[in-house]
Amino acid sequence: RTNNSTGSVSVNYATSNGTATSPADFASTSGTVTWPNGDLANKTITIPLTADALAEGTENFTVTLSGVSGGVIAGSASATVTIADPGARDPQFAADFINSTIEKVHVLPDGKILAAGWFSVIQDAGFVSFNRGGIARFNEDGTFDPNFAVDGAVTGGGSPRVLDFARQPDGKIIIGGSFTTVNGVARANIARLNADGSLDTGFNPGTGANDIVNTVLALPDGRIIVGGYFTTIDGQAKRMLARLNANGSVDATFSPPAFGTGTGWRVESLAAQTDGKIIVGGSFFFSGSPAKASICRITTTGAVDTAFNGVTNGAHVAGSPTNVRSVEKIAAATAVCSSAAISPPTTTRRAAVLRSLHRLAPSTPRLLQQAMDASQRSAFSRTGKF
Repeated sequence: RTNNSTGSVSVNYATSNGTATSPADFASTSGTVTWPNGDLANKTITIPLTADALAEGTENFTVTLSGVSGGVIAGSASATVTIADPGARDPQFAADFINSTIEKVHVLPDGKILAAGWFSVIQDAGFVSFNRGGIARFNEDGTFDPNFAVDGAVTGGGSPRVLDFARQPDGKIIIGGSFTTVNGVARANIARLNADGSLDTGFNPGTGANDIVNTVLALPDGRIIVGGYFTTIDGQAKRMLARLNANGSVDATFSPPAFGTGTGWRVESLAAQTDGKIIVGGSFFFSGSPAKASICRITTTGAVDTAFNGVTNGAHVAGSPTNVRSVEKIAAATAVCSSAAISPPTTTRRAAVLRSLHRLAPSTPRLLQQAMDASQRSAFSRTGKF
């Protein structure tokens, strides 16, 4: 009810079938809504939905108003109600065109969404194109936010891309990937952005990483762990794993583990435990037998934590411990969760998602939820949508 609160007003309502039908999908409902004299408050009607085990995507039905007394119906007398199965595509999320792969998404406290990947151009609903190399921000409804990284983000490096990012408590964003410049300033594969996407020049990693940075982890004390294919950071030998100070300089007190030698090996995932120790995943091994391939835990100095001994052969092809597979994503809490293209990490086959029960305290289902997507391309919004 709007405009006038004088007198009593009432209107009838009734549901009618669409692609959703009663009683299979909802309970047929009708009735009358009444506003007494002086009442302008919104009114709510309840239409029970029917739960079933069928995968039906999105369906709809109609609610129609009629028989108004004491007023008039302004605008349409009917409304369409959409029922969506859990996991169905949200039709209210209108994502704009992105010209290449998304590697990671993150929902910000205000509901906006950060996305990183291989893309270089985003086109909005008006067919206006924006140059955005590797990282961009979207509004809560999926529309492009042109006010983030207005200088274009990352470029250079053959196929410039942002493979991972980490948001710090002050809103600044550490990015890692394959690039040579950020917003026109030289930055090799690692940089920090301000909350608006501009380059934070106070974070200077010198000559940067000499190869791709796959993963970044922001620590509570402001320092940053980075992992990837690289062998040096700012000219200092730091093979596959390094820690940077809050200003971007290399932390000389951190020495990475003695990973097995060869080409193509890399660190792909990092997760911090509450005691400061770090779970490391990727495609690597340690000399000797067993190789403990592709997953380990390190101490705050970078040394391998020998107490993390639940993993024996590591991630490998079944029956072939020397045929190593990668661990692509890790989430750590009371258990270690990893998702990867792996056969058994020890002797029990697990497809795509693994929970390692190393010194497991009572765990919660959210651990598997955090690590369930091996592609690293999903996140939960403030409304619980995925």
